[in-house]
Amino acid sequence: MSKLVGTGQCASCAIRHLSIFANLKPTRLDNIPFRPLVTRYKAGETIYLQGDKANTLFTVRSGIVKVTKSLADGRSHILYLETAGALLGWDSFLESCYTQSAIAVSDCELCQLPEADLERLRRNDRDVDTAILQRWVTSLRRAESRMLDLSTRKGTEKLASLLLEWYADAAPGSWVELPLTRGELGEILGLTVETISRFLADWRKRGLISEEHHKIRIDDPDTLKNIAAGNNRKSRTSSP
Repeated sequence: MSKLVGTGQCASCAIRHLSIFANLKPTRLDNIPFRPLVTRYKAGETIYLQGDKANTLFTVRSGIVKVTKSLADGRSHILYLETAGALLGWDSFLESCYTQSAIAVSDCELCQLPEADLERLRRNDRDVDTAILQRWVTSLRRAESRMLDLSTRKGTEKLASLLLEWYADAAPGSWVELPLTRGELGEILGLTVETISRFLADWRKRGLISEEHHKIRIDDPDTLKNIAAGNNRKSRTSSP
């Protein structure tokens, strides 16, 4: 169950440089007309559900959150993953209800931003308004890119790209936490669990990656980049 742990202090926040308040000077931060509530969620807990009343936005302080869309037949699809600094709950600005769900993949800590207060701040502070608009545009571009990937790229290319993107900030040869099940990877990429498992098993056998409990290490990034770019002969013959 989620737990309220206190009130955020934006001026001293460790992830402020990643948030929509990154460009505000400390004196201006002191004048923000609200203090975000800091809430902790355990892995698997729901932050908000599709259809819930939308009146709050959230900034991810730590952990990983998946944003999903439910279909009429009961199936769901992971639209994207969010980490520290991300802004969740865009629907609050335009809709009465959330059109997506947000669920903690790992243990998370989030700041709650009341929509009404944030909207007033947007209207009175150009830097905040610009930061929110930039996030919105980035989100739309990411959704567009994901649609193109799902419709035009082969399975191996999509999986290799996702792993490389996830590993991008890691030191070569280091282990990185990847707390996603095969099913969650399949939801993101539009592939079956069996297909994901087959690709990963093949790459382990070829020495491209190593896996241990919820962690991954990329051992041959050059070959994986070739697969992601569609330049690997074997990936062409084995992809669905």
